[in-house]
Amino acid sequence: MSKPKVVIHIGPMKTGTTALGYYFSTATVQGALPNNVLYPTDDLWFPPAGNITKHSALFDFIANESNKPMFRKTAIQKPEDVEERVRRSAAEATRRGKDTTVVFVSETLSGRKEVDKLVAMFTKYFDSITVVLAIRSPAASAMSYLVHRIKDWRHEQFDLDVMALLGSSGRDFGSRFVSKLARWNAFPKVKLVLIPYLENESDGYASVDRFYRVATGKDAPRIEGDFGNRRVHPSLPLKPLKQLILIKKTAKFVRWNSLLTKVAHKIFMSVLIVNQRESVKAGFASRNTSGGNWELSSTERDEIRRAYAPSYEAITAQLGAEAHSADWKRWFAAEGV
Repeated sequence: MSKPKVVIHIGPMKTGTTALGYYFSTATVQGALPNNVLYPTDDLWFPPAGNITKHSALFDFIANESNKPMFRKTAIQKPEDVEERVRRSAAEATRRGKDTTVVFVSETLSGRKEVDKLVAMFTKYFDSITVVLAIRSPAASAMSYLVHRIKDWRHEQFDLDVMALLGSSGRDFGSRFVSKLARWNAFPKVKLVLIPYLENESDGYASVDRFYRVATGKDAPRIEGDFGNRRVHPSLPLKPLKQLILIKKTAKFVRWNSLLTKVAHKIFMSVLIVNQRESVKAGFASRNTSGGNWELSSTERDEIRRAYAPSYEAITAQLGAEAHSADWKRWFAAEGV
């Protein structure tokens, strides 16, 4: 009996994986997915922290004690338990019949060096393995990640200095990206597919459709509700970001007093929740730079582009003729390369 196919979104962070998780989780509950598309939830996977199932536990299959990610939102899982869930998912796909595809979404795998173990495990249960890597503007990705750190009380992110977040400007981020592509391309049984993440799209379904087409060749079925008009994890305008930073700074100086620390945390969460609700309400009509105009300087953008320069060449080579598609032309034009 032939094995099913698997398609895995490997991230990286801040490329819409939460929106994908929300879409597929909701589509599964609503019965919107066709029978030949399986997104492991419920008994086929581990319990989610909220109502969104993502498959970041795949990281646990290859992680050592020393490199388990900080601030996990779900419990750490043993490798044998992760493999058991993968086996169950493959078995359910086989039960559903020929041409069934299992879809996983994980943002924690794109840069891992130990992925050979994961590929070997997937090879046991699937005939076809497709790995999808979303490509976002390096500058926009860095800005989004910095906002994520500001919004997280546990991170001591006290400024809007993207260059400091990235580290020394001499670090060769582009070459690291080239190595990442080479690592995934080295597996003969893995097909690596790149999809663009476009910053100014006004439809939440756009990035979902791009990923879904890799898995099925079709656009994603629409789900009930306003998914296409709202953002699941929005960034914030400049004013509330500065407020959150100020509260964090204040809290740092009152750590000796647990009561004051609790008060600061309560105020922080109140400011965050109120502004996130406003950003969700604004939906895709509002990006992280609107309503506050937090922008990188042209010097900062040029410096980031220089650091990532080899990645642009690697992306073009990986895409081949696809680099001339409408979406990728838009992506490269926005990057100015």
